[in-house]
Amino acid sequence: MKRLWSPSGFHAEKMTVRTRVPWYWRGIAIAVISVLAVALIGWFFNTGQKNAGFDRQSFTRQLDEASAIGQRMSQENVQLKASMEVFQRQAQIDKAAQRELSKSIHQLQEENAHLQEEVNFLRSIMSPGKAKEGLSVQNFRIEQDALPNEYRFQVLLVQGGRRERDFVGKAQLTVSLLKN
Repeated sequence: MKRLWSPSGFHAEKMTVRTRVPWYWRGIAIAVISVLAVALIGWFFNTGQKNAGFDRQSFTRQLDEASAIGQRMSQENVQLKASMEVFQRQAQIDKAAQRELSKSIHQLQEENAHLQEEVNFLRSIMSPGKAKEGLSVQNFRIEQDALPNEYRFQVLLVQGGRRERDFVGKAQLTVSLLKN
């Protein structure tokens, strides 16, 4: 009997009385409260931005303008790259043409020097009064051959003065070579 009685009266276990709310109503209530909380936070955020001087429409406009400028610059970059490639090709063509012209000029200069030698030779032949009597060396040329230490030479002997008869005899060429 002691068990049933306590100093305050009956001895009973603690008990909570609740009204039974179905789980789906609790879920709906939590969802509604969450949506309201997110909406309230968003409203606070937008209000804070406006109070700080941030204008969403102006920002959107600036973003659109920056995007348009970026697209324009991208197109311009593509065009500039294409024109740069054209200029590079033109520069290569110009360099090739310059090399060919330089080569042609060099050949023409060599040909001109050869023709000048021939003209001088013909002038010396055509003016017999100025030439000395006997044989003289009109032209002497040494050129390196294809093999090393081999050379070709050309000697042009001219009979000067009055030519009563052609030269008959021997011409001797002595070469002394000093190698460094």
